[in-house]
Amino acid sequence: MGAVRKKGRRKRFRSYEGRACKAKICRNFGPLARQHFTDIVCILARRPINIFGEYSDYHVDYPIFLILDHLSKKRKFLVFKTFYFKYLQHVSFKTLSGMKILKILLYIVLSLVALLVIMGLFAKKDYRIERSTTIYAPRDTVYEQVRFFKHFHAWSPWSKIDDSMEWSIEGADGEVGAVYHWKGNGDVGAGRQIIRSVTPVRIDIDIEIEKPWKRTVPTWFVLTEKGDSTEVLWVYDMYVPFPWNGMAMLTDVNSFVGKDFERGLGNLKKLCENLAHKKYRGYEVLVEAIPESHFFGVRSLVPFDSMKLFFDSSFVQLNSDIAINKLTVAGPPTNLYWMWDTLVKATDMAVAMPVTIATQKLTGKASLYSFPAADSALVINFYGKYDSIGNAHYAMDEYMMENKLVNVPPVIEQYITDPSKEPDTLKWLTRLIYYVKPKTDSIPPLQAPLQK
Repeated sequence: MGAVRKKGRRKRFRSYEGRACKAKICRNFGPLARQHFTDIVCILARRPINIFGEYSDYHVDYPIFLILDHLSKKRKFLVFKTFYFKYLQHVSFKTLSGMKILKILLYIVLSLVALLVIMGLFAKKDYRIERSTTIYAPRDTVYEQVRFFKHFHAWSPWSKIDDSMEWSIEGADGEVGAVYHWKGNGDVGAGRQIIRSVTPVRIDIDIEIEKPWKRTVPTWFVLTEKGDSTEVLWVYDMYVPFPWNGMAMLTDVNSFVGKDFERGLGNLKKLCENLAHKKYRGYEVLVEAIPESHFFGVRSLVPFDSMKLFFDSSFVQLNSDIAINKLTVAGPPTNLYWMWDTLVKATDMAVAMPVTIATQKLTGKASLYSFPAADSALVINFYGKYDSIGNAHYAMDEYMMENKLVNVPPVIEQYITDPSKEPDTLKWLTRLIYYVKPKTDSIPPLQAPLQK
């Protein structure tokens, strides 16, 4: 009987235990959680719990934590772990109905819209983006690339984004009223640019964007000449309407938009500097002012295969005549070429030395040749052995043909480096000077070759 009574008392306690759990959890948890927790405690307990040394119906009044205190640590952990995951799962997928989720999302959206409106009331709408760069090229070269729309596509920061972008020019390019139309993908959009004002130092353009949204943005370029370089300032006035100006507060507009202008000015700088220092056959043709010069030299019509012999013999004679006439040498040894005839394979040339002007009557085989100052002579600085200087002359011919210029004889070769003092042939400098004039339809025949 005792054993049976003991078994029955266990059953009664379990019912008390369940009632105790339910009574206390009702006060501390919602109706969804209490049944889960009560069931877990009852299942994991598995045996009667003696709280105060006796089994009593007053267990219903005992706090739930007193019951849990009599569980092992492992079982306590399992109780709370199981309760947490069951309750969390229940709330996530059963408690929140579809309407409640939509309400929460609606509240979030309305809050964001309200925040955007409030920010838009206080945020500025006008932004001025300015970027500048220094280009080592003449101002006229830079001005031509900026003014004419036909050059814009070559340095535009947006043309590289869409290689298939369509563009066209309407009106007189480079003049007020000229229009540049473009149409591309979603990154470049579509629109047009209109020249509003053109002065020697400033060009104003209106950018009318049609896609992705319509707006008109004034922009202008300011060109300032600084010695041998040109400073270019690109200004862009941007307007951000309400309420989108509120979003602009969250971004660095100057940096975000300015990077395109930095890229564009970088392209313009590279383009202009390449044009200003374009190389022909690997040589850079310089335009320099040459002062009035006087040469004392021995001149003759010389076959190509006798040029070296003529130079050596004439140079000895020249030094003797300079000493006899007591002239002052003003520069390095020089060759003057009035004619170079590939048919007869001969050249009309003089082996000379630059000298100060002489007023006395000169004697000897050498003669004095004077040339006026030139504001725009062409110059190539050739480095290397003399036998490869022909390419430098061909480069000068190509430059003159491209720029519609003709040579005014003679061609001057100045041998700056003394080979006896510099063993490295790569450091031998020969300076080529061409006097030029604009090409016309009728060019007078060259002076007949002179002989002495």
